[in-house]
Amino acid sequence: MFLLILAFKNILRHKRRTILNITALAINVAGIVFFTAFYRGRIVDNYDRTINYLTSHIQIHNPLYETEKRRLPLDLTIKDSKKIKNDLKNHEWIRGVSERVEFAIIVNNGLDQMPCLGIGIQPEEERNIGILPEVITGGDYLVPGEEGILIGSKMAELLNLKVGDIVFLYVTTSLNQPNLFETEVRGIFHYGFPMLDKYVIHCSYDFIREYLNMPEGATKMMIMLKDRRLIPEMMNYLSEYNLKEYSGELQINRWEYFAQPLIEDVKGDTFFMGIFFFILVLVGLFGIINSMSTSVFERTQEIGTIRAVGTRRDQTVRLFLFETLAISLIGVMIGWIIGFAISLYLARAGIPLGQAFSETEMMAVPMGEKLYAVLGIWEYLGTLLLGLCAGLIGGISPALRASRLKIVDALRK
Repeated sequence: MFLLILAFKNILRHKRRTILNITALAINVAGIVFFTAFYRGRIVDNYDRTINYLTSHIQIHNPLYETEKRRLPLDLTIKDSKKIKNDLKNHEWIRGVSERVEFAIIVNNGLDQMPCLGIGIQPEEERNIGILPEVITGGDYLVPGEEGILIGSKMAELLNLKVGDIVFLYVTTSLNQPNLFETEVRGIFHYGFPMLDKYVIHCSYDFIREYLNMPEGATKMMIMLKDRRLIPEMMNYLSEYNLKEYSGELQINRWEYFAQPLIEDVKGDTFFMGIFFFILVLVGLFGIINSMSTSVFERTQEIGTIRAVGTRRDQTVRLFLFETLAISLIGVMIGWIIGFAISLYLARAGIPLGQAFSETEMMAVPMGEKLYAVLGIWEYLGTLLLGLCAGLIGGISPALRASRLKIVDALRK
């Protein structure tokens, strides 16, 4: 207890050194807390947008579909897709199940044309799958079985189309025969993601099947869960369902299977973030080592006096370690407060990216106009551990040096 009291008195007596050490460590800790929350927010935003815009949580296909997916095969369907949907839609973990057909299509306004991806959807089921109904900026949403298409804002701009205009659609049927028909632009959507706003059209699943001469079944099924954390349990359930009902013939994949570029990008960013955090830790560590080493030289007589009154070598080591640990803990707590305040603000206000940045065609994944921090607990536990380790490592060498000083030599200085 005496050593603890003495350690705190020493910290208060050397205010300048203490303030510099605490400030350096607090800045490092705040940086780690803030950047971790910001990085987590970026990952969560990318994952959620990819799931809501592109993949849903889980997809079901014909087992041969993936090998032929580049040609968007209409003959490789899920034969019992309607039955599967009815079996799954009332499951307690599932928010929505929808059948889809994806096909190649050319949109022609009478003067110009654009090749794009057509997606036949079940309008009511899709309300629980993605966010299409929420991003309609003009016209109306689709009605099951009725004609009409939804086009993206970029396509509308390039082809000079507006709601109510007639367009000519060119498709190739499941029998590999060409088919040309006309319909109207029912609505315009704006995801804020150029790949969708420029190259995708949506139409009613029941409406387009006639023109595609589709056999029974959908080319894919989209499953959205109530929580992303339920995916592992749901995959186990679907695997058992697949074996029991279809002898394992269905291909069932998690969303990560369709988002490999995003997953690899996150892994690369995580590696560089780890390097950045390591540098911050080293800066704080070397700051403590340098400061405490200087303290040993400046306090030589003090150390000699302490030793002369009967303080043992091991007690001298503990005294210096108590000082560095106290400085580390204070620095970590102040860093927590600063980092939490910044993270909380960014979790509510976000960091503006600007529409031009978020909608650039160079973006491989959907991004919003703002990025929000996501608060967590691991950065606080991690920085506490790092602070304690920095205090121990930073203080052990100066403490051992102080304990080795000879009493007589120390008192002469």
